[in-house]
Amino acid sequence: MSGFLSAGVLQQRLSRLTLAREVADLVVAAQYTPYAREQEMLFSPEAQPLQMYWLAPTRESHCAAFLALCAPPHGFTEGLTVLDCGCGTGAMALGLATHRQDLHWVLLGHNQSQLRQAPHSMHRCVGDMHALPLQPQTVDVVLLCYVLGYGVPSHVFEQAWRVLRPHGTVVVWDMVCRDEDSHTDTLLVSLGYKVYSQARLEMGARLAGFGQETGKRVEKAVLHPFMESDQTLKELLASVVPFFGCWRKR
Repeated sequence: MSGFLSAGVLQQRLSRLTLAREVADLVVAAQYTPYAREQEMLFSPEAQPLQMYWLAPTRESHCAAFLALCAPPHGFTEGLTVLDCGCGTGAMALGLATHRQDLHWVLLGHNQSQLRQAPHSMHRCVGDMHALPLQPQTVDVVLLCYVLGYGVPSHVFEQAWRVLRPHGTVVVWDMVCRDEDSHTDTLLVSLGYKVYSQARLEMGARLAGFGQETGKRVEKAVLHPFMESDQTLKELLASVVPFFGCWRKR
């Protein structure tokens, strides 16, 4: 009997090891910024959207550039329904809504204190992005903006696929490891956020059933103005790069 593992068995074992490492990292991260910790979180307008990188120097120009990248189509009589997973206080949705008033918003968060600060004109619901409390095929766009680091991407992409209508899109704006082999442990401990590789995110999207479109690193993004004064943070962020991904449901 051969002592060598078949390629399929080896791939399965490697996948389990990778998932185990990701879960372990998430447990550590939760000790620093617990996902869904129920507490009052008040932010000034200058600190929103709370993302490490922007596509442009101001919130308004960042939101305009973001919409240009994901390009949700116009022309629908009743508008498009956009689900913002991990919406926080709804700052990103509010910024995008000023440029696209035809979009209908569903804001999903796990922290009720944050949701209470979200725009009351938008539909708000409490829930976990790993088990979206929505019916299948009920939204046109799923936004995952700086939230995948609090979860397991493959499970989140599966949920996005379930709730998206045919030809709907899932949009990711986040960070990825600059080095594909890096686990960015220092960054994880300091920020309480799991940073994945680009390959890992793309694989999660493909396994969920999304098309073969690939994401891209955004080299010209700017560090969030709120973070500019923190030199230690800027040094930690040297191990990551901004990332934008947009995948269509086939």
